[in-house]
Formats: sequence, structure tokens, C-alpha cells
Amino acid sequence: VGVAAAVGAIVLTYHLAHRRFGRVVARASSLFLAVAYFHVRDAHYLKHDVLVGFLVVLALVAFDRAMEQKTRRAYVMSGIAMGVAFATHYYAIFLAPTFALCHWISSGFRKTGNLIVAALVSAVTFFLLSPFVLLNLGEAMAHMRANRQVVVDRSLDSGSLFLPSLPAYVTFLAEQGLGHLLLLLVVAGWIIMAKNGKKDLVLWGTFPLLFFGLLSYTFFAGRYLNVIAPSLVVAGGLTIGAINDRWGRTAAIAVSALACAQPFYNAVQVDRLFEGEDTRTLARQWIVENVPDQSAVALQSYSVPLPQSEASIRRALGENGALDELERQGKYAHMAAVAESTRPAYALFFVGRGDEKNRIYTDYRVVIHDELASFAQRGVSTIVIRQPPDTPPPEVTAYINTVHEKGRLLKQFSPFPDDGRTYHPYLDNEDW
Repeated sequence: VGVAAAVGAIVLTYHLAHRRFGRVVARASSLFLAVAYFHVRDAHYLKHDVLVGFLVVLALVAFDRAMEQKTRRAYVMSGIAMGVAFATHYYAIFLAPTFALCHWISSGFRKTGNLIVAALVSAVTFFLLSPFVLLNLGEAMAHMRANRQVVVDRSLDSGSLFLPSLPAYVTFLAEQGLGHLLLLLVVAGWIIMAKNGKKDLVLWGTFPLLFFGLLSYTFFAGRYLNVIAPSLVVAGGLTIGAINDRWGRTAAIAVSALACAQPFYNAVQVDRLFEGEDTRTLARQWIVENVPDQSAVALQSYSVPLPQSEASIRRALGENGALDELERQGKYAHMAAVAESTRPAYALFFVGRGDEKNRIYTDYRVVIHDELASFAQRGVSTIVIRQPPDTPPPEVTAYINTVHEKGRLLKQFSPFPDDGRTYHPYLDNEDW
């Protein structure tokens, strides 16, 4: 899915850039997207971001046609494209003001009925694809609050209230995501686009501007940038088009090649890492072979996928006030049924925060304060630690240090050489 969406985004980016700016810009833009480090890396994952990036550029194609054709059918198609994107991930909501501005730039206050129709179509599409937002509103709101705690609150906890994560995103784009030269081409492209007129700037710039504003208040995750990657690379391609017009084809090719060098190198390195065995798979194999059945194990979220015992599932459901889930014959009932015949299986306990009802969570601060006593009281004999990100939250660092001080290393798995790691192949902001 991720690879198909990534390739589709490249094709659509070429199509729309060619339509708006010509062949040179289209070729450069699609090339830049094809080598963008985070776009290559995250296409390997089954996550929303690359798919939403494809859906965003698909919506921009629909918006462009609506601006040109100004027909009811074109507006309906734009509404459908927005609704599908909204249903895939909430942050695509910034397509709505983007489309509204596109309408007003091309039609002013005329044909407002078409805009209303597009809004209604997008809402109907969204609820058809995400019916449980209405059918189980309470649960949906609980998930939204949990997501806010993970994504926004942790960013604000850094101490800065004004665009706290902006430096991290700019640094990532310069050092890994796009590279220094390509990022400079992107900035120059936005300046060129602003000088060329409002229409292109509104179409290509509104969504990334609003989205980047949101990102600046989220806990850093490089994968989020896939959503605005098509707009970024088209700005870079526009600069290449200007170089081609002024200094010729050879200069444009040379600058394009130089701009691709850094992200392409990073993409190759991460592909080499993906060729190896997943360290979580290796760790799981070692644990099931060496840690006794029914042992209590402490994990972080997105860690080793260990089999959970039926007793552990029932205990977690009980502590979370969700034993009735076993009667509903849904996900948790299926997990318990499978666990009955799974051996070995473990009593799992998790550090951090989350909303999975089959998990018992203990806050990092609690575990740090009592020096792992809360785990000991639950009979935990084995703790699995994930490799922290480049800039781990303070509580994660303190937790890892506490485990190192109080525990004994049993086994370590890592795809990185002993002299350190430069580009990590995992998602940047998982729920610590």
C-alpha cells in the first residue's frame, strides 16, 4: 500500500506540475519526490502518511480542474477527494480551507452553490467511510483526546509555547528529509511562485502553510512531512525551471543532480537497513526461546510483538473496566481465544500511555520514581527497551538509565554499527 501510494504521488505530482508549469518543472518535481529520504523510508511502512500524501495531491488535481472548469461535476469530484482524505487522517482537514480559497481566487463570490455542494459531498463521503465517528461518538472523542496527549501535549511539555517543534522539522528537512540544497531550492521556489501570481500560490501553498503550522505544535515525527512532500518538491522544481530558462538545460540538470545527491544517499542507506532482519523479529525469537512461558515482561509501545497470555488479557480488561468486551465477540474476544492455545505466552505490562484495553500501562514517571518497584510488585522479571530516538523525551532517558542501573543486560539486537547511527529507519515519534 505504501509503495503504491508513493508511486502514485510521484505520477500525480508530475501530471499536475506539467499542467501548471511545464515539462521541466514536472520532471524535476517528480525526481525530487522519488529520492526524498522520508518518502522512500516511510513507503516501507503501513502508516497513513504516505497514503495521505497521495490523496492530498489527488485532491489538488481535482481542485485545479474545478478552478478551470467551474462545473458542478468538478466540484463534486473535489468534495469526494476531500472526504476520502479526511476519512484517512484528520490532518487532511486543511484541504477544506485550501479549496475554499481556490474557489474564491478563481470565481470570487459567484457560484457559491458549487462550494456548498462540494462541502456537503465531502461530509457525506467522510461519514460513509468513517461511520463509527457518529455511531460511537464517545469512543471517537476518547481516541481524539488520547491522540492530542501523544501528539500535541508532549510538544508543549518541551517548555516553549511558540512553534515548539518548528526547529526540529526544519533541521530534519535540511539534514535528512530533502537535504540542504534541495531545501534551498524549495524556499526559492516559493518566492518565485509568490511573484508569479496568487492562483498557483493558493493551490500549492495554502495546505502546506496551514499544515506546517499544525506540525509546529506536534511532537516531532518526520513521517508527517509526507503529506506536504508533493507541494515542497514542486516548489523545488519551479526553481529548476527558472534555472533552465535563464542558464539552460545543462545548468538545470547539474543543479538537479546535486540537489538529489544527499537525499538519494540517505534513501540508499535506509534501504540497506531494511534489507536486514527486523530486530524486533530477532528479539521476539530470542525471548520465546529463552524466557519461560507465563513470565511477566515489561515493554514500551511499538516494541517486540510478544504473544500475550489469556490471563494477561483478562487481567488488563478487568483493570480497564472492559471485561464486557469478551461478550461482544470483537477484537479482544478474538485475542483471548487465540491466546488460549498460544505457547509460550506472557503477562505483558507496558510503560507509558495508551488506550488499548488489553494493556496495563504504568506512567514513566511512576516507574522512575519507585525505581522499578511497581514492575517488581507485578512479578516482572524481564524488561525490553527500545532504541530511543535522537532526542528522547527526558522521562524516556531517565527510564532507560534506571533499567540499566537496576537490571542486567541479557541480549541486545541492533542493525546499527558500533560506531553509532546516523539515520534511523523507524518512525520518529512513537508512543513512548
